[in-house]
Amino acid sequence: MAARNSKAVKSSIGGVFESVEEYRNIIVSGSSFDPLDVTATGRFVIPAGTPMAPIVSTGKYMPIRRSRATSAVSNDTTVTVDCVKPFLGQEGAGVLFYASNAATATLRTISTVTQATNVIVLTAAATVVDDDYFEVALNGAHGNVETATPTQIPDAVILAEAIEVVFADGTTFDVPAVGVIKGAIARENVNGPGVGALGATFDVILKNQLPNISFLPVSAGTA
Repeated sequence: MAARNSKAVKSSIGGVFESVEEYRNIIVSGSSFDPLDVTATGRFVIPAGTPMAPIVSTGKYMPIRRSRATSAVSNDTTVTVDCVKPFLGQEGAGVLFYASNAATATLRTISTVTQATNVIVLTAAATVVDDDYFEVALNGAHGNVETATPTQIPDAVILAEAIEVVFADGTTFDVPAVGVIKGAIARENVNGPGVGALGATFDVILKNQLPNISFLPVSAGTA
């Protein structure tokens, strides 16, 4: 487990946070991309406020890449999601889709991703229910397994400060960083689909992964 530290001064780390009480020192994998910025250079800069989780085999962190299905699919290879950006460049990656962490999940592999239509084509047919969570399995909330109520991949964080994982010559590298595990952040400052500015439906799974983070409403009185 990465080192834990306590910090109560907002200005010291994590300017996007309303408050920071505890953080963890982490290593971010050089294979990481911003889950929302798909530009050629911008994708290598991971903004503060990005939810991150470790890869179990290495302990290195990558952004959580999750969205939700927009409609039901019966025994088909084509799935439409709310936001496809986290899956760009993930061709060949395993993805899990599920209704909740208590439910069983189905594992498939990404074949192609089309940003213009938010469509993901899988290598094998699947049945997907409307609003199913759809995530890259490697460091996702469902423990990278299909069984119901899996052991959670531990130690999810929200990135405290922006980092860059590429040199000027295009070479990527692992980067030390700081992840907040206890504090408060406005939902509009969270850099992930279903949470921040793109969040039509709040990512309840993220709240389960980060029980000590308060996700404050964008405006008073909203859920």
